[in-house]
Amino acid sequence: MLCFSCLAQSQKTAFEFLKIPISSKSSSLGGNVVSVTDPDPAMASSNPALLDNIEQTSISLNFMNYIANTKVAGIQYSVPHDDMSSYAVSVNYVDYGSMDKTEADGTTVGTFNAKDINIGCIYSYKLGQDLSGGIAGRIIYSKYGTYSSVAASVDLGLLYSLPDRSVDLGIAAKNIGGQIKAFDNQFEELPFNLAVGCSWSPEHAPIRFTLTLNDLTKWKSEYFYTYNQLPINFIEIIKRHVILGADFNITEQIYVAAGANIRNRIEMAGSGRKGLTGLHIGTGINLDKIMMGISYGQYQISTSSLLINFAYNL
Repeated sequence: MLCFSCLAQSQKTAFEFLKIPISSKSSSLGGNVVSVTDPDPAMASSNPALLDNIEQTSISLNFMNYIANTKVAGIQYSVPHDDMSSYAVSVNYVDYGSMDKTEADGTTVGTFNAKDINIGCIYSYKLGQDLSGGIAGRIIYSKYGTYSSVAASVDLGLLYSLPDRSVDLGIAAKNIGGQIKAFDNQFEELPFNLAVGCSWSPEHAPIRFTLTLNDLTKWKSEYFYTYNQLPINFIEIIKRHVILGADFNITEQIYVAAGANIRNRIEMAGSGRKGLTGLHIGTGINLDKIMMGISYGQYQISTSSLLINFAYNL
């Protein structure tokens, strides 16, 4: 069975591909941003309550060249149903390409293909003047050679805005669920993630700062990768929950953004060569009919990835 992990953590779960970013804006801000109120339909992949910010019916596409020969692609149809609610349906696909199939002694006996796919729907609803909620459900299917698995999961999210202070607060609980059919009859957990975030724009300034605290149910050293495999102290654990980002509006239509995923930067730098691991940059444009975004980041010390979003407003 293929063992795949987006982050080099010691506690393995099934369907680690669910951690791969879909939104270029979220990725450029460090990843899994739950509090940015942009009209970008892809942002709902981090927090389903963010779907409340879309303004027009749209079809959006995402594509990413990930680690090695892995390709990630998806499509989403989003609709602002009325003044109170919005919904979307999506399909996302991960193709790991062809790999060598080996025996226990290392002898190559052929090749096999590996892929993941999830089909989901998202619904957001305005719970109050400044409060929105959202829910996303998905069916997940993975096939690695002769092994396959099916699972179901739900994401829950809230977004609270303080317009007088230019502050937005978000919280999201992702990947709540489990396997319906396990790999080789061995059931595993899904990569549950609880995240909270805050976005703040200084008055009369075209910049916004974002702080996200990620994986808030994981507070033991065993959940985190260390190069020397030694336990880490509580301060180091806290640092691994932090994601920082900032985006700057060059014009009303064009932005640039940068972010740092502290956990990725620490864990991927065990060899002593940090490089750009854990650091992300991106830019995008929002016109009347189209939205485009692109982000660049390193998820491994020797590999960089580009994530591209394109949305067309119908």
